[in-house]
Amino acid sequence: MAQATEKSAGAAAAAPTIDVPPRVSGIQGFLGVHPFVLLFVAAGFVYPAVANDYWTFNLTVGLVLAIACLGLLVVVGWGREISLAQAGLTGSALYITGYMVRGGKPGEEGADLPFPIAALVGIAFVVAVSCLVALISMRLSGVYVIVLTLSLQFLL
Repeated sequence: MAQATEKSAGAAAAAPTIDVPPRVSGIQGFLGVHPFVLLFVAAGFVYPAVANDYWTFNLTVGLVLAIACLGLLVVVGWGREISLAQAGLTGSALYITGYMVRGGKPGEEGADLPFPIAALVGIAFVVAVSCLVALISMRLSGVYVIVLTLSLQFLL
């Protein structure tokens, strides 16, 4: 009986503990995010209002490519997988979003959706295709995944 009590006391002492980080003070603790994040978001709303269309277009294209590169970093760098269809997926999302926004003028084909909803439609298409490819390639070896994603790139 005494041995069972000693074992349970020893097991309780060996249980893992979780250290709670200290509470953040100052303006970051008050706002909940770092002030530079708020400044960056505010600049994203102010910049298109004050810049001309050429620089707004260039910045937008750069941000879209940066998001695509971050997605490729996650797949290849952190997931240790291969994807040769990244550019095709990005282009498909942009094309579908553009098509869903068009249609407000006479003679124009498209769905005439507001931009946020059209962007969600484009993103949903890419997520669905990516999930389908992930389910198909789950049990394939590396060379077959390369061929599959390269053929998807050509198809898109």
